Amino acid sequence: KNGKRLPEKDDQFTITSQIQNKDGWVKHPLDEQLRAKAQNQKLRTIPVRMIFNDPELNLRAEYTLFDRQTGRPICTGNGETCQRLGQNGVEQHPCPS
Repeated sequence: KNGKRLPEKDDQFTITSQIQNKDGWVKHPLDEQLRAKAQNQKLRTIPVRMIFNDPELNLRAEYTLFDRQTGRPICTGNGETCQRLGQNGVEQHPCPS
């Protein structure tokens, strides 16, 4: 819509890598392996292994801004500040709004 991709409703899991290209998220190799074993090739469940008992150590949340042309990350942060690779190394900036 207006040159932007909108989220789509889905009735299954899709396992992606952390890389985007112009067509969307690149699928993780595990996605294909699990689909081969799944009924109707739809992922209704996925295996999850937690390494630590403390959820704070297992789960993290971050915001990542991607370049729409290349699909590469521009910066990553917590929603208030971000880190971006600049000419002098990693630089701190306020998050774009």
